[in-house]
Amino acid sequence: MPLAAAAVLLQNLTLFHTNEFKYTSLGITDMNEGDAAGDLFFVLKARALPVECPGAYDCRDPELAANKLQITKVVVEVDSQYLQTAGLYAECNVNENTSTYTCECRGAPHNSCTNHTVGVQTVRSLPFFGKPKPGSNAPSWWRYNLAQLIGGNWWSTVGSGQCLAGTQPPAAGCSWRLVKTVKRVNKTCHDASVNKAVMSRQPACFAGCLQPTNTSSTCWVDCFFKAVLGPEGGTEAVTNTSAGIIPLADLLAMWEAPFASDDPAAGGCPALV
Repeated sequence: MPLAAAAVLLQNLTLFHTNEFKYTSLGITDMNEGDAAGDLFFVLKARALPVECPGAYDCRDPELAANKLQITKVVVEVDSQYLQTAGLYAECNVNENTSTYTCECRGAPHNSCTNHTVGVQTVRSLPFFGKPKPGSNAPSWWRYNLAQLIGGNWWSTVGSGQCLAGTQPPAAGCSWRLVKTVKRVNKTCHDASVNKAVMSRQPACFAGCLQPTNTSSTCWVDCFFKAVLGPEGGTEAVTNTSAGIIPLADLLAMWEAPFASDDPAAGGCPALV
């Protein structure tokens, strides 16, 4: 008797991607996305750039350091049989020499990624966000604590696995398709919305800065992470029960607010067209 065909288990993922306006037409092809927690972590860790640059890698990452950035919320349909663990997650970034997106599969560094799987990587397991040694600088502790408290997943949607127009997984071995773009917002607006919400948690700290709203000042950056991670978040490991942290549910609500409304009073941002 012939073997039964493998069941097709389709599922929709709501994901987010931060990048420059000029790449809008590419959708999410050959890019990395995050679920709400994963992209929240990606963006929040960059609040430390004013005190880390020019030495840190993020200072050169155009998805964080470029001037004209957007954050896009999408729905992606995937064939769950293709979902992979960290071994086949592809790191997709803008090539510094060609200004185009390229992907490198884990296990094949510096080679183009040609597999058609949808890769997933848990943020907490990434080695470069490991626990710092005692006495490490504040940004190292901020990154580690954000990764542990927020967590989330990063996804890779390589072009070789994308379904052609009018098809869906698992047609011709494709593993994913972009169902819809829910909303694109200017990252400047999104940042301002989240910053306002975070600042409301520790107003006295920010008021004590010489320039209370200058997000590039060392004082503001320090207050931001104290508001999110509590007073010890820059010197030691903290947990979700540590005093002074913002609960993850509240952080995720701050992240979603710009997509939920166009009204600035509600934390909303207008959609980019």
